[in-house]
Amino acid sequence: MIFKRLKALINKIAGEQAAQAGKKAPDTSETDKSWIVSKMDEIAPGIPPGVVRAFSGTIGLDEYLRLDDFALNEFFKACAGSRDKHLQELGYGLINRRLYKGIDLTEIGPGLGEFAVKATDRLKAKGADTDYEFGTDTPADTPYKPYDPDQEKPAAQIYVESGTGKIVEIGTISEPVRTLQKKYHLVRYYFPERYRDEIQAIAAPLMKK
Repeated sequence: MIFKRLKALINKIAGEQAAQAGKKAPDTSETDKSWIVSKMDEIAPGIPPGVVRAFSGTIGLDEYLRLDDFALNEFFKACAGSRDKHLQELGYGLINRRLYKGIDLTEIGPGLGEFAVKATDRLKAKGADTDYEFGTDTPADTPYKPYDPDQEKPAAQIYVESGTGKIVEIGTISEPVRTLQKKYHLVRYYFPERYRDEIQAIAAPLMKK
């Protein structure tokens, strides 16, 4: 979310610059990038220019390679001291391990839509900006990937002897392994700790259905 907020601020600055120049859309020349970097430094003093330029348009290979862990850590530090409340909260949380809390709602299935609507309405009623204070993540995985020689990078295969004495890949004869071949998805929502009681109160009755 911190990069989403950075991009939103950059777009706003670029839009204001274009309006001042009488243009319909912002330019992405190096001159404009320098101006954007200067404006972002006013919002978050000490923000690494390379990070700002990376979100302002294309950058060269050398600058891309300088976007390492150190540069991003300095970016988070700058955000922690930002006068933008969203950058400040997200940056401070990352630096000081005050991360957003999460709730796993994978099991409520059809109730996800109802939860999202109710939670969004409740948080907005409390003055929250749900673009940056309420987010979701849906990681997916396949526990067991069978050997496939046609794949570019085949997974490690397990061969066993079948009841007829043939050597076969275990996924072809084992029902539990076939079950593990099915992709699963997790559904998680994230939010500031101050909203945890509200979110849990909305989720609780849906999880019991």
